[in-house]
Amino acid sequence: MSRARELTESGSDIIVLGQAVPDLQPPPQLLDALSNCIDEPSTHLYSPDPGLPELRKALADKFLRENGIDADWREIHVTPGANAAYAALIPAIAEPGEEILLPAPY
Repeated sequence: MSRARELTESGSDIIVLGQAVPDLQPPPQLLDALSNCIDEPSTHLYSPDPGLPELRKALADKFLRENGIDADWREIHVTPGANAAYAALIPAIAEPGEEILLPAPY
């Protein structure tokens, strides 16, 4: 982060992708939508483990329309971040006793 800050201060146009430290502001329409959700009772409930069906269907539509990927929405899982996705992925692909290498920084 120190190097990224130095580059930014020296005029370099970079996008910092450090975990949980975005240097980009959310778009105003997103902030408005979030404000509208506060009073919605469903906002304060847990969602289904694989994510909201409406979101998963919208992602499947986007994948087909923009990426040419015909994905079944029932096979799309939305996580609350990369760490949760990683935590779900490793047990799904690793066999008992296998060694997992996690390079740093991660």
